[in-house]
Amino acid sequence: QAILRPEVVQQSVRTEAVGPQFLLVASQMVLVTLSAGCGAVATLPAVPIAVTGVVMTAAAAAVAAILPRFRQIRRTSSRDFREWTRDIGAALRTRNHSARLDHARKEITVYLVRHGEAIHNIEEKKARNKSMKILEDMGVNTGEEAFQQIVEAARADALRRTSLKDAPLSSNGLDEARGARAKLERLFSKGFVVPDVVYVSPLQRALKTAAIVFPDHPRICVREELRERETGLPCDERSPASALMRRPTFQNMSWDFLKPDIASNDLELEVRSTQSLPSIESKMALRRRASEAMDQLLSDNKNSLAIVSHKGFLRELELGLFGVPH
Repeated sequence: QAILRPEVVQQSVRTEAVGPQFLLVASQMVLVTLSAGCGAVATLPAVPIAVTGVVMTAAAAAVAAILPRFRQIRRTSSRDFREWTRDIGAALRTRNHSARLDHARKEITVYLVRHGEAIHNIEEKKARNKSMKILEDMGVNTGEEAFQQIVEAARADALRRTSLKDAPLSSNGLDEARGARAKLERLFSKGFVVPDVVYVSPLQRALKTAAIVFPDHPRICVREELRERETGLPCDERSPASALMRRPTFQNMSWDFLKPDIASNDLELEVRSTQSLPSIESKMALRRRASEAMDQLLSDNKNSLAIVSHKGFLRELELGLFGVPH
């Protein structure tokens, strides 16, 4: 059970020009990040909280969404708890960062480009469709939880093949990239600014997409932090940079910000593929990484930039820093 004490909340208040931000701490538990503003009153379930000189407002839905996590706290390890508290802190930093951008009133155009269809996307679609057909023939209701679990397991199993390591674009993916280039060119012709710099994930499906969408751009920078969510699957393991940068298609790109290849060699991939519990990056950890990446990418004086990345990364960037709802 969580016991909230007003004096704990009072000690956690940090007032800024853009408005107070709160991190509520109850004993050893971090509850939720709230944005406060004057002129309205909100009450957490059964716990009205007042702070001297400041009236707190909060969305009840946000509280309801996070309260179930308390039931799991006692069964998690200290490492899991530390990671969870860091995630909550990242949410606070994201809100502060968004407020700083609003306060600065600088307009920046950001192009978000997901890579085209890759070979592993085809394989996972095949596995998903095959398992769905088998279950439907067996009379399993598509709305049942077991149905979704089996389909997801089949999809994940198809992606475990080491032959899919850093999967390239499919022929359809190449066409999708050309289509994206045509759409951007139409936007540029209507007055949208051309990005000052293009940042791209080091996975080759994103690299190839960037090369097609921005074929003559003078500043394409490969950034490790833009890669897909760490899933422990071969398709999300990048190839050695030393091999990628030698390809004529990628030679005009800057590789200065990439991590050493020691973390992505074939031996380590083979070891990881034999592990029963691969390292998996949580969605909140990915959201934190996306937010911190944008902090770095926006540090220079740019009017426009483009990011060529992946579904998972772009989703968490939009949900977190950009505040785009589901």
